[in-house]
Amino acid sequence: MRGILYYDTKYGTTEKISRWISAEVSVGKVEMRNIYDGIIDMDCDFYILGCPIYIGKPRTGMYQFIAEHKAHMKHTPIFLFIVSWAQSTQYHQECNRFLDLMEYYLKPAEPVLSVSLPGSLVLDNLTGRDYNALTRLLGRIDKLSDEFQAKEIEFVDNTDEKESREFGKAINNWLQHSYHMF
Repeated sequence: MRGILYYDTKYGTTEKISRWISAEVSVGKVEMRNIYDGIIDMDCDFYILGCPIYIGKPRTGMYQFIAEHKAHMKHTPIFLFIVSWAQSTQYHQECNRFLDLMEYYLKPAEPVLSVSLPGSLVLDNLTGRDYNALTRLLGRIDKLSDEFQAKEIEFVDNTDEKESREFGKAINNWLQHSYHMF
């Protein structure tokens, strides 16, 4: 059995989480591929798709990848995860909207399992352009919501290796049970 984990990443967090997930899938072999590497191979038994949330929305590259390849994926099990710093904050409910949006883009295929995993947002690591875009976004949200207080938010690395590995184990369990393997 062979699976491919396609991921998009801006600062490396989704790649790190992809490694944790793929390490837990022992049914067959999982190959990791950045969608920008130019190596597209759609001949596999299952797909794992990893998409970061970047400045308030899923990265465009993953939308484009799905649009180009979903016809090949629609009859193959798909496991979907998004990576969002907001998942580990009081705003974690917003991540469900991102998952719903990614699932919408996959139609007519539907992911077997999907999850939102906590990511990282460290302001010192951002480019100047990204920092300015994030500052504008937070300012707009501040003006729209009395509850949102951008100045009180901690911007840190909230990646959770254990939670990421648990998703990999859930994928492995599904594959074992669905293909009657040990």
